[in-house]
Amino acid sequence: MAAQTITRAVESDLEPSRIYILLAEVSNIPLWAPAFADTIEPIDGTLHRVTRNGETFDIEIGRAHV
Repeated sequence: MAAQTITRAVESDLEPSRIYILLAEVSNIPLWAPAFADTIEPIDGTLHRVTRNGETFDIEIGRAHV
């Protein structure tokens, strides 16, 4: 089965820096990528546990330097 990608766009009057803060916060991933994660929990530093459809996997996400 081929992988499927769904792309959507949203326009906003918010300052780009405020949008970046929302997207850069790992705990918000389920809000802006619900097809990827139901929940996400920090494990240690940059390591996080993602739960999707009752299954879990770990991801490592580094902090961006702005």
